[in-house]
Amino acid sequence: MKIKFSEEQTALLKKMGITFSLQGNLSEDYLMELDMVVTDYMIENGIEEDETVNEVGKLCEQILEKINE
Repeated sequence: MKIKFSEEQTALLKKMGITFSLQGNLSEDYLMELDMVVTDYMIENGIEEDETVNEVGKLCEQILEKINE
């Protein structure tokens, strides 16, 4: 599956430690890994104490939507 991530999304994925190329077709294994990493990152960094989603969380949601289309 080929996914076009924005510059902001790509920068966040790199910050999360994604080491494989996001260009070209992503295998099912890479998509599953992305889903797990982004979900964990969102839980740790994207949700405030009052359970509202912050800007990092919104970027994570956008990435997850693209991965799961």
